[in-house]
Amino acid sequence: MKKIMGVDLGRARTGIAMSDYGCKMAFPREVIHEWNEQRLIDKIADFAMLNDIGEIVVGLPINMDGSHGDRAHECERLSNLIAERTKLPVRLWDERCSTVCAYNAFDEAGKFGKKRRETVDAAAAAVILQSYLDSKN
Repeated sequence: MKKIMGVDLGRARTGIAMSDYGCKMAFPREVIHEWNEQRLIDKIADFAMLNDIGEIVVGLPINMDGSHGDRAHECERLSNLIAERTKLPVRLWDERCSTVCAYNAFDEAGKFGKKRRETVDAAAAAVILQSYLDSKN
C-alpha cells in the first residue's frame, strides 16, 4: 500500500502532509515556498515520487455557504495540473476550517510567533488529509 499526500495550496506557501503506509494517520511534512505555478507543481510531483505516494488529496476552499469562489476554482484547476503531472489520482477535499483547526492546535500547544507561521500550512494540510483518511476508515 502506498501513502497518501495532503496538499493545502496557497498563493505563496503550500502545506504538505503525508499519511503512514496504513493510511490511518496524517503527519505535517513541509511547506513549499513557491509563487511560480509550474515550479510548485514540479515540487509537489517530486515530493510524491520521492515519498512513495499513491494518491493526492488537495484541499478545496469551499465557502461557508457551500458555494465555490475564485480560490476554489483555482484549486480545482491546479489539482488537474497536478494529476496530469504526477499521473496519480488527485481528490479534492473540503478544507473549510482546516487552517483555523491548525491554529487552534498550535494555541493549545503554546506555539506562537515565527515558527508557527512557518509550519501552519503543513499542519493545515495534515488536518485536511486526516479528515479524508477518517472518512475512508
